[in-house]
This record gives sequence, C-alpha cells and structure tokens, in this order.
Amino acid sequence: MTRTSWLSLTLAALLAPLASAAAAPPVAAASAAILASATRAAAGQPMQSTVFKRSAVPPPAKLIYQVDSNKFPYRMRGELLWQPEASGYQALLTFGVFGLTRRQTSQGAFDAYGLAPERFADTFRKGEVAHFDRAQGIVRFSANPTTATLQPGAQDRLSVTMQLAALVASAPQRFAPGTTLQVQTVSHRDAAVWGFRVGGTETLQLPGGTLQGLKLERMPRQAKDQRLELWLAPKLDYLPVRLRLTEPNGDYADQKWLATEAVDKP
Repeated sequence: MTRTSWLSLTLAALLAPLASAAAAPPVAAASAAILASATRAAAGQPMQSTVFKRSAVPPPAKLIYQVDSNKFPYRMRGELLWQPEASGYQALLTFGVFGLTRRQTSQGAFDAYGLAPERFADTFRKGEVAHFDRAQGIVRFSANPTTATLQPGAQDRLSVTMQLAALVASAPQRFAPGTTLQVQTVSHRDAAVWGFRVGGTETLQLPGGTLQGLKLERMPRQAKDQRLELWLAPKLDYLPVRLRLTEPNGDYADQKWLATEAVDKP
C-alpha cells in the first residue's frame, strides 16, 4: 500500500469515530431509550430533556489537536471549530497531513434535549450528507435511498461529542462513574443507537498542558467494533480534550489537545 493510500485510510478512520465494522441494526429495531442512566429522570422523561441547560453550552472556541497513530510515524493536526449562537450552532472538524484533508460539518438548532442537528456532511466521502427532517420525523441520506426514523435527542457523529459536553456541563453531578448513556447517532448513510459509560476524572498530560478530564467510553456492541474513549475537561467548559480510537487489532489514533483559540460567533 502506498503512503498516500494509507494516509487516506487513516484520515477515514479518524473521522469515522464509533463506526462499527458490522452493519448497524435498523434504528426502528434499536432501543427506544435515547438516554438511559443508573439514575432515571423523573416521570419517565429521558435525562436529556431534564438535564440540558442552554446556558451551559460551551462558548465558541477552536481546539487544536495533535494526532498520533501507531501506524503512521508523523504527527497529524486536527481542528475542532465550535460556534454556537442564540438560534443554533455550527461545528467543523478537520484533520490534515501532507496536503490530505478530511472534514465533517454539523449544523443545527437547540431544543429541550440539547443539540438538534439539521444537516451533517462528510466531505471526504464525496460530500455525502444526512438531512434531519424533524417535521416528518426521519433522516434522509444523499448516499442511501432509505430513511431512518428520527428519535428525540438524536445526534450526528460530530455533534454527539458536543452534546455530551453540553449535558455534562449542565449537571455534572448527574454523571457519576458507572452512568450509562444511549444516544441515536447518525452517520452520512445510516443511524444507530450508541452506548456510552461514564468513567472517573483523570489527570491528563497533554501537549497543551495538564488538565483534568472526565472520561466517557463507547460500549462496543460487538467484538469487532471500534473502541472510543473521550475526555471532557471542566477547565475548558467540558470541551473534548482527548479522543482515542482503538481498532480490535490494537491499532489506534490518539487525538490530544494542543491549544485553544477564541473565535467570533458565526
């Protein structure tokens, strides 16, 4: 395999976090619970609708990451641009090395559950797009003629990290170690319910300095699923300061916070 081909595959893996190697089960057959935890919300309401506070959403920021992989001897650069405003939000995640770039974007509004994506795009995959049609209660895909049933609190593969940050920032005491969460998550061509488990707070030695981070880990459905670990830093408004993807064979990509830049509202 040429270096360019391998780089393309690496960039694809970096921006396909949480993707299962196996086909995802139909959303209609997945659990109807959007967010479950060891402590259920009162009156049977999903925790998202009882926890989320618009005022707790992280302010605009640009996070710069250093990305290392055991399969590639060079460090890559990643950027997360987060731009919330009163009417909604925009998020942009890019990775690049040697002129190759991969980009994902998420745009949407806010509702009682938190972030409410309206459009998710993956430019690395020929600009494939997922449209959230909330009036019809479905998700439409440019790369797939079928649709997926849209569940309350649904996220896309980029917004899900920011949704977790907003929920934890809204009520940190509700996310004790052992708490489990399930969020319907949409890719460029399908949707599935992803489960997360909250770990403890850890001290992270990062390129940008030492930070405390609350660890969350995706719970794989099958042995061949990727493992995702992410850390949210209270000092940085619970923005993600480390994300580590590990393949079943042990190959990994480790995305670590290097710097934070202030940005203007969109």
